[in-house]
Amino acid sequence: MIALALLVLLAAPPAPSESKGVIAITGGTVTTGDGTTIENATVLIDGDRITAVGADVRAPAGARVVEARGKIV
Repeated sequence: MIALALLVLLAAPPAPSESKGVIAITGGTVTTGDGTTIENATVLIDGDRITAVGADVRAPAGARVVEARGKIV
């Protein structure tokens, strides 16, 4: 029974964040809901969630990088 449960767990599809990977949108200007802007910012997206935003945020190794220099995010 334990072997069957383990087999089911191993055959299950990965969680969304594992299957999509991390996306880093870099170099753009981020606008917030309160009118604040962050110049030359990086936005990290893991699966379906934004995990970090800021000028001091760096793209992790292996992330898919989308260049947004000159764009508003």
